[in-house]
Amino acid sequence: MGKKKVVWTRRAEIQMFAIMDYYAERNKSDDYSLKLYEAIELKLSKVDFTVSIPQKSAIENIFYLVHNHRSVFFTLEGNTLF
Repeated sequence: MGKKKVVWTRRAEIQMFAIMDYYAERNKSDDYSLKLYEAIELKLSKVDFTVSIPQKSAIENIFYLVHNHRSVFFTLEGNTLF
């Protein structure tokens, strides 16, 4: 399989920024927020659909993975994760 591309939906972007803002405000620093975002991006880029690491949700063609007690939902079209 070729290189995957991660495309955040508008709703996912808003939710991710809200989470990042929460941690930035709580910790009085952007460090944790940026590390969290980078870790999720890295995990999504390494998703291997030949293994059962991403869990299949009850909704057709929707998968999820868990990172530090947070669920990340996505769908796959070709080599693009949405």
